[in-house]
Amino acid sequence: MAKWTPLFCGEGKFYTRDKTRPVKVGRVQIGGGAPVSVQSMTTTKTDDIDATVAQIHLLEEAGCEIIRVAVPNEKAARALRHIKEQINIPLVADIHFDYRMALLAIEAGVDKIRWNPGNIRDKRKVEMIVKACKERGIPIRIGVNAGSLDPDLLMKYGGPTPEAMVESAAKEIALLEEWGFEDIVVSLKSSDVMDMIKAYLLFAQKFPYPTHVGVTEAGPPPEGTVWSAIGIGAVLAHGVGDTIRVSLATDPVEEVKVGKMILRALGLRREGVRIIACPSCGRCEVDLFELVEQVKARVGHIVEPLDIAVMGCLPTGERVMTESGPKAINAVREGEQVLTHEGTFATITQVLVHHFHGELLEIKPRGVPPLRLTPNHPVYAIVRNGKVKGGFKRWENIASIIADGHKPQWYLAETVNRDFVLLYPIVQGEHPVERVPEAPEFAVDEDFLTLAACYVAEGSLGGEEDTPRQVFLSFSMDEIELAGKARDILRRYRIPQSERVRADRNIREVIAHSTKLAFLFARLFGRRAENKRLPMWMPRLPKPKQAVFLRTLWQCDGYIGEVRGYPRATYVTVSPTLAVQVHQLLLRQKIAATLHERRQPNRQVAYAITVSNAEGLRRLAEILQTKVAIPPKRRKTARIAVDDRYLYMPVQSVRRLPYHGTVYNLEVADAQTYVGSFAIVHNCVVNGPGEARVADLGIAAGRGKAALFVEGEVVKTIQEGDIVEALATLAEEIAEKKRREREQAGNDQ
Repeated sequence: MAKWTPLFCGEGKFYTRDKTRPVKVGRVQIGGGAPVSVQSMTTTKTDDIDATVAQIHLLEEAGCEIIRVAVPNEKAARALRHIKEQINIPLVADIHFDYRMALLAIEAGVDKIRWNPGNIRDKRKVEMIVKACKERGIPIRIGVNAGSLDPDLLMKYGGPTPEAMVESAAKEIALLEEWGFEDIVVSLKSSDVMDMIKAYLLFAQKFPYPTHVGVTEAGPPPEGTVWSAIGIGAVLAHGVGDTIRVSLATDPVEEVKVGKMILRALGLRREGVRIIACPSCGRCEVDLFELVEQVKARVGHIVEPLDIAVMGCLPTGERVMTESGPKAINAVREGEQVLTHEGTFATITQVLVHHFHGELLEIKPRGVPPLRLTPNHPVYAIVRNGKVKGGFKRWENIASIIADGHKPQWYLAETVNRDFVLLYPIVQGEHPVERVPEAPEFAVDEDFLTLAACYVAEGSLGGEEDTPRQVFLSFSMDEIELAGKARDILRRYRIPQSERVRADRNIREVIAHSTKLAFLFARLFGRRAENKRLPMWMPRLPKPKQAVFLRTLWQCDGYIGEVRGYPRATYVTVSPTLAVQVHQLLLRQKIAATLHERRQPNRQVAYAITVSNAEGLRRLAEILQTKVAIPPKRRKTARIAVDDRYLYMPVQSVRRLPYHGTVYNLEVADAQTYVGSFAIVHNCVVNGPGEARVADLGIAAGRGKAALFVEGEVVKTIQEGDIVEALATLAEEIAEKKRREREQAGNDQ
């Protein structure tokens, strides 16, 4: 395997766009902080004046700002004056071998001369060109090409290396400077993208002259487009490069379009319509590909900068946290409440359905089940620091993430790695409930919470499915005190009760003979073990009351002590909803807990909530009114952490999984966030209505209708068949408004 090395390892600083020498090419400035301009070259015979002018006009319409024509002979040179008279953009003469063609071009009034140092090597001839340009104020581009370097340089460097290219440019610059000429632009082109990138960066370290960036002989699309985008984009991303030309074996208009796209992708230019569309949605509830093409065709004439978002993500079965517990995203419905990044519940206003063919990302945080989502879905996370020691990376302790003031941000899922820490929100706020809403005759006090915890932990109902008649509370044989406490509570409620011992199962049962209590418990907490849950008002009870519930729950069916010499506390249930709710109750007490699935053949899936870090065990022991021995060295380490707002979970692994099927996204009122599995995700940035909101103009379509957004607000709901016309009409109106505002701003100046 080839060893990868950095593109640039020098110690010097770059001459970036704002530091390079400004050079005027007609009315276009190159360098000195001017906007990066887009160039192209005609493919017609230059001496065919009509055809050349016609092609230049097409290139002008596409946004070309500087045009170059080949001048291989005198006939072409004589045509330059006539071409220049009929076009509006600067004209560059491309000279090869014959210095006389350069002199004729200068006489014809071209705006720049370009020649290759490998083609004109006679110093006397070069001097003639330079002096003529200096007299007329015409700049020169030194066009170094890896394919035509001086043989001496090839011998010296063993081939057309980046260093050889830079030395070729340096020699030519020295000649021009010797004659007092400094209106110089330099290009260092190669068909090898990596060599081209390094050459430009090396040059920018040594010289203040502006650079013309391009990959020579890139080839036809799509290969040439990709090669050019990578090469030109990498150089520009370093702050190097002042004008660009995309070389494609196709219509030069396409070169201009690709060049402008590269600049827009890097945020260097802002003009024309940009269509934003989710790449993962070949078919959603509308034919997205066809819709995008129709919109592009209708708004292609607009030149004002305008973003249009055309939008329709978690796969089928992926869980989201609703107010009633975890639920598969494909099963949630509009109107349901989901947990948001703020720790509150907000209403789902729309469920968006897409089709995805590609790779999903499975992100596994420490301490909770993994999350699967599309690569372009944003997650809320922190990037923590780390150092490599002995070949292994060691990250800062998770507890310091909170103390050091790390700020969470939104990151695309595809960027997540083991440096990341995901966040899970803790339910915020306290809602004091004095009496059980479903049965006001019961006060929400220690008696009720104790009895409820006994039922949730090990309780069952007797009687028919639709007519429960008894409540069975099960205890181990040695839990005499807890069983007696349950009987005392039932007496205070004046509920008939009895007790029986089942020695064969080593359990003691307290039986409440009350149809009313049985119905109430079935309604509040569920009937079977796998369906056990807490009512929606319990997770927001005041924390002291939740502590009472947790204490009894642990006494009935939890464990705190040592496992293989390590202190830990565990509660196990077969109900996924109850597991998540108990986990949340612990987090609200600032007890960092993990939640894992336990899968065994021929058995129900079980869910284990575990506390193993020192601080969490100490807090839980206080609630349980017991003691637990914690070794001193365990008090300084933690694998997860919690504060008042979030559980912090380091990423353990990230893997890609092939997927072909349906994916979902949620439109959530106000927050625009929801919790998928145990991580916060956002529908704003690249997905669905969120993307439509951040664009100037957007559409989010589904179920035969579409929401039309203008500057983030829904202006109307339209039928699917009216999307293209509605978007085009609004785009024209917004573009015209922007044009008037721009002109007014210019007049005010």
